[in-house]
Amino acid sequence: MFPVSPRRSPSPQRTGLGIARNKDSLAIVLSALPQSPVTVEVGGTRLVVNYDSARNTTEVVVGRNAIPAVRTYWFAWVAFYPETRVWGKVSEAELKRRRTNEALEHMFHCAF
Repeated sequence: MFPVSPRRSPSPQRTGLGIARNKDSLAIVLSALPQSPVTVEVGGTRLVVNYDSARNTTEVVVGRNAIPAVRTYWFAWVAFYPETRVWGKVSEAELKRRRTNEALEHMFHCAF
């Protein structure tokens, strides 16, 4: 299982699966999901996430019941859930690019 981290953010255009329950949220990097079911915890509830990359389908279940989850871009999800945790691996190159973009944005805002 990949670690969940609030600091490692996917690139803004990367698609993912967003789940929000009981004032908690989780963004799952779809490219990091294996074919087999994965168990995650969101809002104190254990959820099973099924992903079929061949069909490009996802399903999130609690027990026998499917629950709502959102296929979305990272930038859209984090706008609504800024404290979201991230499930999946983000490359070091991607983290470096993001830090560079944040530094440039900070310099731009300070100049005005």
